Amino acid sequence: MSYVALFGYDLQGEESMQVPIGAENRFSRYREDLGQPTTFEPGNRRVVFAVVFDGLPLTWTLSGQTITAHANYPIRCGSDAVTRIQPILECTLPDGNGASIARFGYRNDNAFNVAVPVWWRNFFVPRPIQRGQPVVFAPGRHRNVFETGFSQGALVWLLDGRIAVATNSPVQACRFN
Repeated sequence: MSYVALFGYDLQGEESMQVPIGAENRFSRYREDLGQPTTFEPGNRRVVFAVVFDGLPLTWTLSGQTITAHANYPIRCGSDAVTRIQPILECTLPDGNGASIARFGYRNDNAFNVAVPVWWRNFFVPRPIQRGQPVVFAPGRHRNVFETGFSQGALVWLLDGRIAVATNSPVQACRFN
């Protein structure tokens, strides 16, 4: 099973900071570089990048500070009047310039349209949060609704409390018949 860890940071002051990948900017598992930034802008940046991992502890060290992600099993309430929308990664393909394109769709199991505006419940990681995703979701399964580019690591669409994750994994590659 795979999980997605969302990472951010809080940089005090007014100056940006450079921290190259290495002893002061690294992950403890897999490899040091998992798509984390090397340039940090001032302010509280809640969600800057995402890492797909196996649920076992994954620690990011940044300038002597550490944060550890691990699998979190959310509690679901059965009294929700509206069924949440399911984002779906259809497939990925190379863009010809060394990056990738992710194609997304969704499933709305409600019998009516559901609006989920871009911001806290409909956004992408890493930024920009708006990548052409819909904000009104018609009932049923909708394939290849939009596509967006991404360069490295994971691209995560967080929609209505659910996620779809695009990576450069061959199992996600588009198949053309």
